[in-house]
Amino acid sequence: MSKIVVGLSGGVDSSVAAATLHHQGHEVIGLTLWLMQGKGQCCSEGMVDAAQLCEELGIPHHIVDSRETFQANIVDYLVEGYQAGVTPLPCSQCNRTVKFGPMLDYARQELGAEAIATGHYARVRFNAETQRYELLRAVDRNKDQSYFLYDLTQEMLGSLHFPLGEQTKAETRQTAEKFGLHTAAKTRKSGSLFD
Repeated sequence: MSKIVVGLSGGVDSSVAAATLHHQGHEVIGLTLWLMQGKGQCCSEGMVDAAQLCEELGIPHHIVDSRETFQANIVDYLVEGYQAGVTPLPCSQCNRTVKFGPMLDYARQELGAEAIATGHYARVRFNAETQRYELLRAVDRNKDQSYFLYDLTQEMLGSLHFPLGEQTKAETRQTAEKFGLHTAAKTRKSGSLFD
């Protein structure tokens, strides 16, 4: 099995992604990005839940301070876009420049891992005919998040795992309960990072 770094927000989706890969025998390392400046509750609560999950699973947990990157690439980008009279799409920008790219770099350079995973509802497939990775919608069309991931690079797609892409949200909750995860009954909050 391989070493996989799992992006953890502290929500049920990223928790199940980590637990699933761990139970499959992969060497799983949890990673949480600290994004928000100030005293906001969303990030601190998520970091605590992510750390607790890693303790439950017996896996290491890393927190990467990405506040400056988030401020420059998302908050400032959003404000400048509105001032210019355009409607920015911060989620796709965040996925490429704040989450997946930096997370993959950190996984490779600091943790010796070649793959990353998240709790997004999407799928990746390699097309042998075109020799390209394809981003596919999740099986659960009500939870599909592939549209926010449209501009990920081929390198990123080739290193990504989406363990929840083949299941429904209801199945994710059942898996969380089966594994006894403390996040099983947790509801999604605005600003969730990897769910």
